[in-house]
Amino acid sequence: MEGSSYTWIDEILGLSGRESFHIDPAWDFSDGGHFSVTPQNDTATLADDLDTELPHPKVPIPRDSKPRNWTRGRVSRACENCHEQKAKCSGQRPTCDRCQQANVQCSYGDRKRERMLKQVADLTSRAEAYEKVLRAIHPRLDTPSAQLVERTLNELSSNAQKTQISPRLTYGAIFPIGAMDHTNEDLNNDSRLQSMGLTGQLSEMASFHRLGCRLVQDPSRAPVAHDELPSITSMNYFLDDADLPVFDKVDLMHWPPRLIADRLVHRFFNAIHPLFPVIGRMGFLEQYTRFYSIWNARPRRRWRTVLNLIFAVAQIDESLEQNQSLTDSDGHLVYFSRAWQLNGASSQSLEHPDLQQVQIEGLLAFYMFSTGHLNRSWRLIGIAIRSALAMGIHLRSDTRNVTPLSKETRYRLWWALVMLETVLCVMTGRPPSTSANFCTTPLPVPFGEEDIGDQRVAQFFKDRKARSIAEMLHLSNDLTPSQDDDARPPQLESQKKEEMKLRRKSNSLNADHPLYLLHAVNLTLIMRETIATLYAPASVQRSWRGIEIALTLLNNNADKWHSHLPSELQFNDIRTDGPFTRQRTHLAFHFFSLKLVICQPCLGPLKMPSEASSLGNLCESMAAICVRMGILMIDVLPDSPELKYMESLPPWSYVLHYLMQSVSVLLMRLLARNRVEDEETAGIVKSLEKAIRWLKFTSARHPPSKRAWSICVDLLDSHGPKIDLDKDKDESS
Repeated sequence: MEGSSYTWIDEILGLSGRESFHIDPAWDFSDGGHFSVTPQNDTATLADDLDTELPHPKVPIPRDSKPRNWTRGRVSRACENCHEQKAKCSGQRPTCDRCQQANVQCSYGDRKRERMLKQVADLTSRAEAYEKVLRAIHPRLDTPSAQLVERTLNELSSNAQKTQISPRLTYGAIFPIGAMDHTNEDLNNDSRLQSMGLTGQLSEMASFHRLGCRLVQDPSRAPVAHDELPSITSMNYFLDDADLPVFDKVDLMHWPPRLIADRLVHRFFNAIHPLFPVIGRMGFLEQYTRFYSIWNARPRRRWRTVLNLIFAVAQIDESLEQNQSLTDSDGHLVYFSRAWQLNGASSQSLEHPDLQQVQIEGLLAFYMFSTGHLNRSWRLIGIAIRSALAMGIHLRSDTRNVTPLSKETRYRLWWALVMLETVLCVMTGRPPSTSANFCTTPLPVPFGEEDIGDQRVAQFFKDRKARSIAEMLHLSNDLTPSQDDDARPPQLESQKKEEMKLRRKSNSLNADHPLYLLHAVNLTLIMRETIATLYAPASVQRSWRGIEIALTLLNNNADKWHSHLPSELQFNDIRTDGPFTRQRTHLAFHFFSLKLVICQPCLGPLKMPSEASSLGNLCESMAAICVRMGILMIDVLPDSPELKYMESLPPWSYVLHYLMQSVSVLLMRLLARNRVEDEETAGIVKSLEKAIRWLKFTSARHPPSKRAWSICVDLLDSHGPKIDLDKDKDESS
């Protein structure tokens, strides 16, 4: 019907010009039914119905009577089979319709969030396992590898702190010493403080000062004001506040008789030189013999300065063994005054240094150290090291213009300066002036000076690898055949035999005690590493895991050094006579001092989070080690002070430092025990009484010892009952 109102239906359904369709009026969408159309020729009825009943035309869709088994609707997650085939999934559990019809196993994978959580948990467990393994193998690694592991764990711990995963702990919160060092006095306006100089927290004088402040403060009374506490200068047992006597009128061309000179030179090279090899012995003795043999010999001023300083240092060492007071005998002052004027000290700061000037400055520092002028010694050793740096002595020499003996003399000069500076670092609590990162000087070869010219030894100076092998052999002390020696390749077997031959060769040489020097330098390097690791203010940001690793590593390095000592330098029984008694005694003092420096921060009360319980257990064991080392250090000395034992001891300035270091530790431990009677307390009291007896015995001959003895006596007189230490102070020497 053209012109009918129903034409639009045909257009909508795409039926224009074709047959019309009849739409079933049964409408129902509840079961998702669809409409059906039936072709009809009579469209008038539909038109009439629409005109009368459909003001808003709609297409009725009839119900589908046939049920369906799948849906077009979206589901939250498809099964893995439907997801792979990109097919519609009904989402039914445990099996969707498609998998059920196909009779295949239906499974639903984890959501993206669940997968990520599982990956994070897996990675976390792996990281914890790796960290546990690293911490377990850390003590057995070599030093570079151990430092790398420690640095990595510290960085990870720092990142964990930023994300609030792991707590952090600073040294100031755990160590009574505190890594953040500071000053409480004006060192510029106080003359006594100025002469003493800065005393860092590492120094035993600072330990005595903390101990005195704790003893003055009574918990049952009001806190003591700061100006009522003992001053740091009251704990200074050195002589920097005293004038340095220098004689103006001395004959610069006067020399002692040959007999006296021979005795002093012999004492220097047998007692001082093995511990402080600042002079090449062979070259100097040759020049010394020529000087006293030729009546008109006129050596250079600097050589004469070196000779007078050798006389002065040897005179000090001799006077203490012969019961002569340093203040009564002016022999060393005459030699020192002559050397001071020959050196022209007032103009030396403007002169360019040479090798002999470096030796002079090192000897001046050692002389000040021997006479108790600690601050002056510190300044002079700094000047000597500066001059050595300017001369390039801190670097390996590859020039062919210098003989192997001269190279070795310079290497030993450098290590002598480093060893003395390290002792002064511990005594003053000040940082070292140099870093090992800038030093390439080789360790001393394990041969005496006489053997350096030997053709069999020359290979160590031509072949850098052979020299390193010799050093490592003596530091590892490994001559025990392994179980796999039979399975070694022929070239490795021959190398092992050559290494053993080199070891036996160097062990038979004792002219310059080279084995002692090699092990002493290695011990000094561990001490410097300890100072930089535990006491540098920059280490205040170390986490508690880093503290635990550092303490373990340093303590294991010290024990490893001790286990690798050769038999002739072992100090298990120091009092037995032998050719290396003084060297073994000094190594014992130095080793016990190193252990004290490592363990001393653990003596105080610990404050740490519960997560750091392992560190708390470690610090408790370290505190016990510290006390044991203090007792062993004092036990090196005989029970009864006698002059005959002085010859087997290092220079007394070293011994005085070690004694006061151990006394400060033992007094601190005794104060913290609150008068508990047990075996440890009895051992501490016995060792303290012995140390004080030795201080009193030497106080009549050594002014710094007299001051040290007075400090200990004052503490005991004022606070003896609190410390619970009985001492017969009237005991005669």
